[in-house]
Amino acid sequence: SVFKDLYIALSNVSFPCPTFKNAVSNNSLYVSLKPLNIILLFESILSEQASRRTAMENATDNASELEDKLRLDFNKSRQASITQEITEISSAANASR
Repeated sequence: SVFKDLYIALSNVSFPCPTFKNAVSNNSLYVSLKPLNIILLFESILSEQASRRTAMENATDNASELEDKLRLDFNKSRQASITQEITEISSAANASR
C-alpha cells in the first residue's frame, strides 16, 4: 500500500524530532494526514534527498578535479627536480673531462 511504501521511505530519513518518527511508525500520522498531504510530504523528502545527492556528487567531482590538478603539479615539480639533477650531473661530468 501507499502507507507501507511511505513508511519504508521515511524509515531511512532523519526526522527533526523523535515524536514525528514515532507518529510515522505507529501509523497515527496517517490517520491525521490527508492523502494529498502525505504525497506532498513524500515529495518534499524526496526532493531533499535528491538535493543532498546532487551536492555530494558535485563535491566528489570537485575533489576529483582537485586531486588531478595536485597530482599534475606534483609530477611537474618532481620532473623539474629530476631534470635539474641530471643537468648538474651532466655539467659536472663535462667539467671533469
